[in-house]
Amino acid sequence: MSDEILIEQLEQGITRLILNRPQKLNAINVAMRVALDQALDVIDASPETRVLILAAAPCRAFSVGGDIDERKAMTPEEIRRMRQSFSNPYQRLYQARPPVIAAISGFCLGGGLELALAADFRIADETAEFGLPEVTLGVIPAGGGTQRLPRLIGLSQAKRLIFTGARIKAPQALAIGMVDEVCETGALDETVLNLAHSIAKNPPLAVAEAKRCLNLGFPLASSEGLALEAESYLTCIGSPERATALQAYAERKANRADSTKQ
Repeated sequence: MSDEILIEQLEQGITRLILNRPQKLNAINVAMRVALDQALDVIDASPETRVLILAAAPCRAFSVGGDIDERKAMTPEEIRRMRQSFSNPYQRLYQARPPVIAAISGFCLGGGLELALAADFRIADETAEFGLPEVTLGVIPAGGGTQRLPRLIGLSQAKRLIFTGARIKAPQALAIGMVDEVCETGALDETVLNLAHSIAKNPPLAVAEAKRCLNLGFPLASSEGLALEAESYLTCIGSPERATALQAYAERKANRADSTKQ
């Protein structure tokens, strides 16, 4: 794997993927797309990963989006072939088995914001600034921006941001529901890890099945979503993880009972 994406294994089944082109403000070029695809192959093959953190190498940006310098040298046909030759990293990130937390500091624009939108959670610090400026360059957000953003913040708010190409700061992004939490500058790693640990301590199969039901079931009719939910419940009910969790629960309950008798 090239060094445009770094994989860092943390404690308790937490893995961090790092966008690593700080000299280009983590602009997404072809090499980074390939490296992200390869990194997600590693994650898919690694049942040990319980939570995935999407972060960025220290600079003024989480990611400023597509590498304009690279793309302006390409013909429309070359860009078309490029898109067809890769899997969709945004969709792959959205469908990743473990929950994904995007840790956002600085500029989060264009394709960078679309990567963050593919995560399950978006945690930003006070320096974060968001926008989808594609229309100002004569194209549209094509990494899921026109689909995921309105589902997250509502159709009218999404149209306003996409049609104008406007940028918003972290407090406004929080107010409209684009991000889940805004922390002080310097507290991003701690805030993200706290959330990651609170998820990673739970049985991974149950978390993965809950994510699958939420992601796949949300756009479905209620009856179809309930059928999906029932299927996932049955997947969990006979798993070794559930037996272990029930045993641990019984032991905690017995310990509490003993402590009240003393």
